[in-house]
Amino acid sequence: MKKLLFSWCALLFCSCGDNVSEALDDLFDSRPTAQEMCVSLGNNWVNNQCKTNAELAQETCISKGNLWTNNQCKTPEITERLITPGKTIKDSITENSSHTTYQLILLKAGKLSINITTDGTSSALPNYGAEIQILNGNNVKIKGTNGGFILPHNEIMDLYAGVYYIEIIGRYGAGNTGIYSIRVDYFNEAVADNNTFSTAQLLVPGLTVSSNITLQDSIDLYKYVLTTAGRLTVNVSNGSGLSYVYVRWYNANGNRIKNETSYYNSAYGEYMDLEAGTYYIGIEKYSSSYTGTYNMRGDFTAAENNEFEANETRATAQLLTYGQNVKGFISYQDSTDMYRYILTETGRLTVNVSNGSGLSYVYVRWYDVNGNRIKNETSYYNSAYRGYMDLEAGTYYIGIEKYSSSYTGTYNLTIQ
Repeated sequence: MKKLLFSWCALLFCSCGDNVSEALDDLFDSRPTAQEMCVSLGNNWVNNQCKTNAELAQETCISKGNLWTNNQCKTPEITERLITPGKTIKDSITENSSHTTYQLILLKAGKLSINITTDGTSSALPNYGAEIQILNGNNVKIKGTNGGFILPHNEIMDLYAGVYYIEIIGRYGAGNTGIYSIRVDYFNEAVADNNTFSTAQLLVPGLTVSSNITLQDSIDLYKYVLTTAGRLTVNVSNGSGLSYVYVRWYNANGNRIKNETSYYNSAYGEYMDLEAGTYYIGIEKYSSSYTGTYNMRGDFTAAENNEFEANETRATAQLLTYGQNVKGFISYQDSTDMYRYILTETGRLTVNVSNGSGLSYVYVRWYDVNGNRIKNETSYYNSAYRGYMDLEAGTYYIGIEKYSSSYTGTYNLTIQ
């Protein structure tokens, strides 16, 4: 029987060989392809590759500029903040916040320098960890990197006055998060013949001007117009060959209000708390043997005081109500701020004064309705003053008076 079966099979293959081969070919050709196998398992066939739903979702997420975190696609948190020339901001790129936009307002055309650095620690942003894009006020890109930058990174460009945006964007990839610092500086060249008040060069806060003192040059004058009260800070750094200069401060009438000398081969940095108005800064030759280049920048911080000026006398004293908080400002021109409070019945009057920016001491004067001083105290260094008096019903005045010409700045006053 076995021999008969074997003979039959042999005869079959011998007589039908071509058909059997075709049948076997058909059998193998009917096997599912890799694509069919991929799809049958519930996956996705993309670019000749089998992708799971999770893998496809991740790639799609990242391709749209989003973040894939904990198997979820998240839109990166985009933060925007104002960046001021000459000030350094420390920031970071994280998994959840990989895109930060800085707004920069240039009031005058000049040369802009953008520096991005790290401190070199393990938490610092690695090389090629981010992109930088510079856009104009219409959000149109005017300059930027492509493929990341090596730290430290510097961009320099000449820009017109206007609003600009600087974007720091994290790049996808493990380890491309971390801490960085960004600083912008704003330069311009001094104009010629700015040696008188009428020809003084008008500057805006945050702009650095570069100039030189020559044998023929004795002084360069610069003008700042402050539209509100606040602190004007002037920084002068000596450049090549220039060891000393005089730094003169003048009011709108050309009267000198501050006179100082830059120190040998080091930067000068001083401020004045000023009312709104026009002021001049003079960079003056120290002597005929001191010539060379320098850089000067003025920065301005508004006082944001809410007192009613002018309130220097009892006749113009600002009326306060119970619990009202006033942010006051003692400036170079200001000697006293006077406040009036009306007690409708006998009771305790309490005065609280806390020192604000730069103001270490003030005198706190108490007066009756006739202007007679009934209490005279001093706020303590960098700490709050709190004093009280038990008084009959009537009108009383509280004077916040300058301690000395070197003590200026803001304060907070509350009467209870």
